[in-house]
Amino acid sequence: MWGYLRYVERPAIKTYLLLLLLFALGLMAKPMLVTLPFVLLLLDYWPLGRLQIGPLSRETDTGKRSPVLGLVWEKIPLFVLSTASCVVTFLAQKNGGAVATLDYITPGARIGNSLVSYERYIGKMLWPQHLAFFYPRPSVLPGWQTAGVQLLLLSISSLIIRTFKGKPYLSVGWLWYLGTLVPVIGLVQVEAPSNGRSLHLCSPHRPICHDCLGCSRIYGKKGLHADRFFRSSSLGNYGTFCNYLDTGRVLD
Repeated sequence: MWGYLRYVERPAIKTYLLLLLLFALGLMAKPMLVTLPFVLLLLDYWPLGRLQIGPLSRETDTGKRSPVLGLVWEKIPLFVLSTASCVVTFLAQKNGGAVATLDYITPGARIGNSLVSYERYIGKMLWPQHLAFFYPRPSVLPGWQTAGVQLLLLSISSLIIRTFKGKPYLSVGWLWYLGTLVPVIGLVQVEAPSNGRSLHLCSPHRPICHDCLGCSRIYGKKGLHADRFFRSSSLGNYGTFCNYLDTGRVLD
């Protein structure tokens, strides 16, 4: 993230190569980072203000907006690295016999489990206790549970869409959450089922508040006050405290 902010501040081949290097190292450490190029597009919209989809507030309008295709083209090398990481990870797991076939886990079961996982991750975000390295996939999901989760996700999405113009950070945070979970949500059964180790990447409040601090440093926007940053950071500290309370259970 900081590498990208540096590139936005000082666009040059040197800063872009630094971004590519950091991204490659991150993928080798944690392949879940494959969604980073999409996250950067979200940050281009808010808080960087490089991309406009509808009107933005004066606080986030930097006057340096770029066409959508231009911003996507700018991230083509990042998408190439993400694609390569996905292919390598999938082939490695498949050769090791860790990829479940469609006959073993049907598409309907995968989609239902993915929807329920989104709801469970929200609960873990609000109260991150009883975390584990992986959560076994339930053999049967009641129809009412899947339907209830669909209603919950649609309700949250509809409420956020209504605030799209006035409060873009809500849309960015929600799309961040939905998007970054895709690699581990269970649509492709690779390695273990969904796990608590990925929670810190898909929880939008901690990374976004740090990015806001960096953007305020770059653009000096009035809407990115330090007090807002510290209020956001307090959410991250709350999660860290809950994780500390649960450390003994995870290690056991």
